[in-house]
Amino acid sequence: MRPALTRLQCWRTSFATLPKSIQEYRSPSRSWHRGVHERSQALRAMAEATLEGPSLSMLHVTVPSEEVGQQIAGALVEGRLAACVNIIPGIQSVYMWKGKVERDEEHLLVIKTQSTLVPDVAARVKALHPYVEPEVVALPISGGSASYLAWVAECTTHKTA
Repeated sequence: MRPALTRLQCWRTSFATLPKSIQEYRSPSRSWHRGVHERSQALRAMAEATLEGPSLSMLHVTVPSEEVGQQIAGALVEGRLAACVNIIPGIQSVYMWKGKVERDEEHLLVIKTQSTLVPDVAARVKALHPYVEPEVVALPISGGSASYLAWVAECTTHKTA
């Protein structure tokens, strides 16, 4: 009778039977692994970058149509309340409204701005939005591409005349 193998022994046995080309990708000394490691380090450094300058926020706002999204996005960017607004189509929203579960096709606006402007952005969205209670949720931006974040700050800084 053959003795039972441990999990480690089973793994070593199965790994040894793999073709050599596949085994090479598992070796930490190979360039493929180093490339993945370098890319993950670069992403980690970007995520850990501290912000210099004004504090920034990203807001999520749902809208019923692309037309409403375009109207709100244009007003925010033209008014220098937002540097950029992404309009993402085709989201499904499930929510409670007046005691009933509702389901709607909507678009999502992703708005980048300075944190000090969040109340002004929220007020402008509410003034232009057709919903009685529009979704306006602000999240702090804790890091990212330094040049992009500087651009967001620059675009949302009101010029004094």
